[in-house]
Amino acid sequence: MIEFVDFFTHLGHVISSDLEDSRDVANRWCSFIGQTNSVLCDFGKLDSSVRYRLFRSYYSSNYGCELWLLDNSCVQDFCVAWRKGLRRIWKLPYNSRGDILCGLSDDIPIFDEICRRFMRFAAACLQHGSNLMSFLVQHGILFAPGASVFGRNINTCTTRYEFKVSNFLANSVNVDAVVRCYCYNLVSEDSKRIFEFLRDLVSCRDWYGRHGECIMSRDEICDIIHYLSVE
Repeated sequence: MIEFVDFFTHLGHVISSDLEDSRDVANRWCSFIGQTNSVLCDFGKLDSSVRYRLFRSYYSSNYGCELWLLDNSCVQDFCVAWRKGLRRIWKLPYNSRGDILCGLSDDIPIFDEICRRFMRFAAACLQHGSNLMSFLVQHGILFAPGASVFGRNINTCTTRYEFKVSNFLANSVNVDAVVRCYCYNLVSEDSKRIFEFLRDLVSCRDWYGRHGECIMSRDEICDIIHYLSVE
């Protein structure tokens, strides 16, 4: 007997009968929170930069996010949860700015990472050896931009990163470069200097008292980190 259900889990993904991403994103959201807690529990005493590299390498695959609809509000909720998790990884105030988190991590924002992964996936489908696969993606982008996930996501990406759909279809868009350029241009030179200073302060805070005395107390270092992270 075949059972009819509203949703079921397959290979770690929640597939809904209405083809909505919300349950899958929420499932990944809960998984992410659990992974963050695991990192803090297992590696809480390590330096923040080391803890972040472990977190990034082993707990941040986000497998399957290439298929999410980018304008789904649940994706933004996931990004909010991601930023909260990063604040805990770096031991920063709960209201630290998002650009501070990316600057300390030397990485792009999670939403741009999801966009980048989608575009790379779409480009791979367009160049796929199967003519059917390539046709379906092209049709979704060109003729069903309001109904197709590919079409809606490409519209989101072209608006955000300012490239032409025709160039993307012609495989003349360097996905990694356009995303990195967009994120790089958002950061001022003053902010970059603040990021460097904050990395040094976070390192001093994490290693405080292990290599002799410091001219400032740990509380003073934490106060400066809080001021630079929030203001």
